[in-house]
Amino acid sequence: MDKTYVITIIGAVQGAAYKNYIRNLAISNHVSGNVRNIEDGSLLVHAATQNYDIDRFISELQRGYGLSDVDCIKVEEVSERNFDGFSVLY
Repeated sequence: MDKTYVITIIGAVQGAAYKNYIRNLAISNHVSGNVRNIEDGSLLVHAATQNYDIDRFISELQRGYGLSDVDCIKVEEVSERNFDGFSVLY
């Protein structure tokens, strides 16, 4: 059974390169879901996985990519949702 998480990434994180980094990280580790900008300048990630260690995923998100500057990450486990792959939403 998949576990589903809502992850809020706070900081200078709304660049296209960082969102694509998240997408590639998710796909390479069999995490499905999506990522999108939210109005306060943060990112919202929905992540569902069966086998991948979510703590490792969060650690990779915290490291950031390129010019991103991650200040804080908040994680909440939510009711299971099914996603088809991983998408960057606009």
